[in-house]
Amino acid sequence: MAGLRLIKGKYYARVHMPKGHRPAEKKIPLRTAEEKIARVRRLEVEQREADIKSGIDLSFPWLNAEGTVKVVRLSLEDAVAMYKKSRKAEGLSKSALDIFQDAANDLMKLLGKNYPVSQISIKEIDLYKSTRREKYTKTTIQIRLRNFKTFLRYLKDRGEIEEVPTIKLLHIPKSDPLYLSNDAYNDICDQVDDYMKRVFWFYRETGCRLREPIEGVIEGDFLVTNPETTKSRKKRQIYLTPDLKEILIEIQEKSHSKNLVATDKQNPIRSTHEAQHYSKSFAKAMDDAKLSGYRFHNLRDTCAVRHYLKTRDIYAVKTLLGHASVVMTEKYANFDPRRLEQDFPDLVQKNMLRPIYPTQDVSVG
Repeated sequence: MAGLRLIKGKYYARVHMPKGHRPAEKKIPLRTAEEKIARVRRLEVEQREADIKSGIDLSFPWLNAEGTVKVVRLSLEDAVAMYKKSRKAEGLSKSALDIFQDAANDLMKLLGKNYPVSQISIKEIDLYKSTRREKYTKTTIQIRLRNFKTFLRYLKDRGEIEEVPTIKLLHIPKSDPLYLSNDAYNDICDQVDDYMKRVFWFYRETGCRLREPIEGVIEGDFLVTNPETTKSRKKRQIYLTPDLKEILIEIQEKSHSKNLVATDKQNPIRSTHEAQHYSKSFAKAMDDAKLSGYRFHNLRDTCAVRHYLKTRDIYAVKTLLGHASVVMTEKYANFDPRRLEQDFPDLVQKNMLRPIYPTQDVSVG
């Protein structure tokens, strides 16, 4: 039985939701300050109480222009905004929210912003997979499917949908990390200007993720990453040699000059443009060098492989990359050392003990 409650001079009908539902109570505004009218409207709410408890969102005659009881269909666009607001309040990192937003935008492009989330089934998910296979890599699709699963579970917990479709993830065989040999790295660097050569070298030597140098801060001889935008959501320090520090200052100055980095918490850091510029420059250079299969992130993989070859210490590589567990790092120790020595002869010549820090030409001879 629906209860009646007066809040700040207005009456509400109170419906106690089933155990485990959040929120535990649903308040229906009755839009009146008169108790007699409120009691009449509460009776109308009671007639549809079973529907409300089952998760159906209803609009009553006094709440809509049509003056009828109707089902309110939550649109995909509104559900996405609601989910982002909730996850942000929970502390989800900005980078993770951006990844979800990209996935959601692509789904809305396919289904439409006003598509009712209550109608999303395995049919829509399969349609997404089949229409995106030619456009994205399996890894990108996999990440987006995982985002959809989490999003739909959230909607079910809120009572917005009845069931979460069984989403089958793609089968992606495990493979070794893809690194750039000296030859491949030099071929790519030959296609870009001096500034971009320095950028590529910085990432290869530090193992930074794409946005970390742009969004981090320099403290002494260290780059301190922004925990709000890192994958692990933890701050970490990356040692900078004088050459690396000089390049990092240049990277950050260019970002500031384009108003990509904000100075207050109310105006979040905006580094997407610069990061995309680096990524696209790398992709174009790879094409111009007649190479294929590489992506910007492989500079980080290359750093890890080279660092392991120099130190033979997987825990040192773990610390460098900021991995939460050494299990994530062990893949970099699986390569045949003889192959690595052929791909990185500079490290063999240097006895694999010291990093290579060029001052002028950042390609490896």
